[in-house]
Amino acid sequence: MRVIAYHGVVEPDEQSNHFARLFTDVESFEQQATLLARRGRLVTLEELEAALTDGHRLPDDAIHVSFDDGFANNLRVAEILDRHRIPWSLFVVVDSVLDGYRPWFVRLADAIEATSNVMLLDGSVFEMSEPARKREFAQRVKVQVMAAMAEDHEDVVDRVLALPGMSVPRETSWPMLEVRDLKELAAAGVAIGNHSARHRNLPRCDDHLLATEVAEPRPAAGCARPPRPLVRLSGRAPRPAGAPRGR
Repeated sequence: MRVIAYHGVVEPDEQSNHFARLFTDVESFEQQATLLARRGRLVTLEELEAALTDGHRLPDDAIHVSFDDGFANNLRVAEILDRHRIPWSLFVVVDSVLDGYRPWFVRLADAIEATSNVMLLDGSVFEMSEPARKREFAQRVKVQVMAAMAEDHEDVVDRVLALPGMSVPRETSWPMLEVRDLKELAAAGVAIGNHSARHRNLPRCDDHLLATEVAEPRPAAGCARPPRPLVRLSGRAPRPAGAPRGR
């Protein structure tokens, strides 16, 4: 049994963006979908759940296709997978879909893409006019974010965005799905799940914040509001949670 995990697809004119490496170019994804439809033993999330909970046996070569985060480009994904009749699941950053929250890593990516040079705290200048240098800087910041307690993730990013030279666009290059999109996908049969409220590093959450990230209906420090049940949008029983970074 294999799960093939994606984040989204990019069009040719987006591939020069340093953040585009998170995604699969749409032509390659079309080819992969064609191959999966012809040769794959594709299973739904419900079948996968049954195998895990009820002992339902799946073929050894069974494959499930899944997407994380809930980027708006998943609508293009839906067109392709629907055409090939491939079942798939989508685990969304709940506050992004419900409230328009822009995840910290998207804010960071937008700012890095718009920046050529930044002055670091030690007074040195980090040059990042090329995509490789932008990715290097993004990785440096990610290490800091992952090392911080979860409630401090946004603060870490805010301090980076406040460095001299950083440019912070008002609009994002990587919009997320909206409520109406999620309803349409759910109505089309896509299995919708929770990818946490705000994509915090769950091992660095205290118990209260962890509960807020995955299910708890009470607000926690750093959250404008808790994630509300996705069943209200999908009209179906909520799927299992898919943890950010798989943990």
